[in-house]
Amino acid sequence: MRVEDGIKLDMYNEKTLTFDDVWLVPRTISRIESRDDIDTSTYLGNIKLDTPILASPMKDVCNSSIALEIRRLGGLGILHRFQPIEEQVLQYQQSPIDTACAIGVKDDFKERFEKLYREGCTLFCIDTANGANIAVEKAIACLSKNGVKFIVGNV
Repeated sequence: MRVEDGIKLDMYNEKTLTFDDVWLVPRTISRIESRDDIDTSTYLGNIKLDTPILASPMKDVCNSSIALEIRRLGGLGILHRFQPIEEQVLQYQQSPIDTACAIGVKDDFKERFEKLYREGCTLFCIDTANGANIAVEKAIACLSKNGVKFIVGNV
């Protein structure tokens, strides 16, 4: 790294910053007296989350029992899609009413959506690493129903 006119340059002559170059200065002084005074709640659609945590829709992360516990703690569980549709429906039936269900954008996603929707699920996670994808746009267009909300690209 070399310095020209007080600006650090890397070997490609691009400006670089280190921790010594960045200072975070608050605009106001906090009046918070205790962490108990902090409200971290937020809304996901019409669902209030006291704790803004979503359980990832992974096979080893979220099932109905985890969804129940996460909801009890104020977060939200998303039931994974890496199981037969009937098993995911059963998991949904055993979960809190405001649990979300993951679906994909190919293979059985339409059938999975319809069966879960008939059971009362109105919050779906389109489980894809790339939410900015034409397949996602097509899936939402064909699955949209009144009252259904989508979480897209959960990475």
